[in-house]
Amino acid sequence: MPPRKTKPAVVRPRLTELVMAKMQKKFGDDSISISGGYGDITGYLDTGILAINYAIGAGNAGGLPKGRLTVLQGAEQASKTSDITKMLAMCQKRMGQAVYIDAEYKFNRKYAARLGLYDETTLADAIKRGDASEGTLPCMVIYPEHIQLVFQQIETLIEVIREEDEDVEVLIAWDSVAATPSTAEFEANYDNNTPGSPARQVSAGLKKLCFTLARKNITMLAVNQEKDFIGFTANKNSTKVATVAQKPLAFHCTIRIEVKSWGFVAAGSGEDEKKEENSVGIKVVAKIAKNQCGPKGRIARFNLITVGKKLGPDNDRWILDFALDAKPSIVVKSGAYCNMKGSAEKFYAKDFASSGDYEAICKKVRAVMDTELAERFDGFVPKDSPTADDDDEDDEERSAVVKPLTDEELREFERE
Repeated sequence: MPPRKTKPAVVRPRLTELVMAKMQKKFGDDSISISGGYGDITGYLDTGILAINYAIGAGNAGGLPKGRLTVLQGAEQASKTSDITKMLAMCQKRMGQAVYIDAEYKFNRKYAARLGLYDETTLADAIKRGDASEGTLPCMVIYPEHIQLVFQQIETLIEVIREEDEDVEVLIAWDSVAATPSTAEFEANYDNNTPGSPARQVSAGLKKLCFTLARKNITMLAVNQEKDFIGFTANKNSTKVATVAQKPLAFHCTIRIEVKSWGFVAAGSGEDEKKEENSVGIKVVAKIAKNQCGPKGRIARFNLITVGKKLGPDNDRWILDFALDAKPSIVVKSGAYCNMKGSAEKFYAKDFASSGDYEAICKKVRAVMDTELAERFDGFVPKDSPTADDDDEDDEERSAVVKPLTDEELREFERE
């Protein structure tokens, strides 16, 4: 019997090259990689809200991870629409393409323009005022009919944008998932509208869409509305809530932010500040419930101004609070006055933006933020699974909601 021929041994580095060549030939060049891939985050989109940027862990230079899905959920009047409008405005300001999917049919172009987001009708005036440049791309507003159509429109939109421009930053905001009907609901076929059908459609769409987002480097933001859970009775200040398609959204997203309103920002002084009749905004607490870019569970607090000439998040107040709480402190408060360490100029907290040390304080705060985040998150490796923060057996997540939150309930929300 002739001896059996043995295959010559393959040198190990050569083995990798052979596997790569055959896999790429059979399944495509994008099917396998040994030097990173689509899972790498190439950058971050500034949210325009420093508190959220800091809580996510990307520091002053970042916010929403590019090529990933971020979920923003909360009850009504919790600043969700205003927050995503500001995020879209920041993308547009960086010469990116902002896309607003208006499933609730309530896009207010005048309010959006005051937050810095311009469509074709308001962009011309913004260019005349100097708030936008000639190269600014107008915001596109999409009006979907049902969930399946949303995913079809997004896929077509991404394909067309990347055919024309491979490098432009794109932020797509879906407002909201809960307001978008399923196919059965849209066709008024209520007999076939079984529970969980919106969740199944969202899950099927995200399985394909998340790969497209990563491959084309498209950032997406999905808003989810918390609704009252019928049949639940509790104390007079509490109610149970349910969210639509919570499980698939939580599974596929990289970051999930829960926002709640816990008070009002009032104008005036003394007793007038305690009256809701003088409200010029709301106090927002945002919890980073899921974060694959850094540790989850961090809390961001900020004021959202809704009345006056300057709408949006009060970043100046947050910077001042950060400077006062920093260790060592950047700003020292003595009575009603504040002053920067090493400076003799004193100012009231409400006059911080017009003080002579404003730019210097902002620069120091940003430097401290970047240093602290670099020390805290550079070596971080997430240990939790994508669904570690969602343990419910049901498809609908239910939790206690109080409007507005008291101080004790706010502390309990932070400990969760």
